[in-house]
Amino acid sequence: MSDLKRQNKQEGVLQSKKAFLFIYPIPEYINQEIKEKAISFKNPYLNHLALRYESVAEEVKKNMQKEYIVECEKEFKQFYKEKLNLCINLRYRQKGFSIVYALFDRHQISDVIELQPGDTILRVGRDFVSFNTELPDGSNYPNLDFLLDQLNEFQMLRLAGFHMWDCVNKFAKRAYERGFDTLVDEDLTEFFTSHILKKDFRLDIYPSIIYMDYFKKYFDIEMYLEKRRGKPWLWQNYDELLELPYFEPY
Repeated sequence: MSDLKRQNKQEGVLQSKKAFLFIYPIPEYINQEIKEKAISFKNPYLNHLALRYESVAEEVKKNMQKEYIVECEKEFKQFYKEKLNLCINLRYRQKGFSIVYALFDRHQISDVIELQPGDTILRVGRDFVSFNTELPDGSNYPNLDFLLDQLNEFQMLRLAGFHMWDCVNKFAKRAYERGFDTLVDEDLTEFFTSHILKKDFRLDIYPSIIYMDYFKKYFDIEMYLEKRRGKPWLWQNYDELLELPYFEPY
């Protein structure tokens, strides 16, 4: 075997060992995310207003014409679709990651997702109706290992999807416990709708710019960091976050 063929074979093996796993990109979740941020996309000022006078911002939204809201949602959906697929492509597909979408049994994928040859859809062993029938013991949730057993060929997992502190966190925690090199791409969870409205958001890397001064101004930064400390499947370089420059969010 020539050196070039050997190198290509080795690179193929390496590529097959890392996967980007997007959990539940279904119409119900993605359409709701788009609906909630569509008006802010068209009217960035409403975001600033909501931070200070949430009730006033909500009243402004209520008085908008239905036709205008529909148009906002249509425009934002196209913007969201373009940015999400670019992020998946630039951050993962072009860097040798296999792209895997996890769906409920017999459930369709959102039309926002642009499936490419080689992408994989895996089922989680539970349908959407059963999942939404809440049970005290949590048995309405899919068996985490059922999905992860289908990913045994991979050593590295990068996870995203819905929702950050629920299913994404649960799957990432279990993947880490099983020995996968695991990291959650928080940008590509429900936080995505907010992040892509920020002018300095980068499509090609995670972690992208974290607006620490922005968070300090409007949120409890210690609570933000504490929720992530001690969870190795989340990004842990918090000291670097504190040194990042501040950019105006809009």
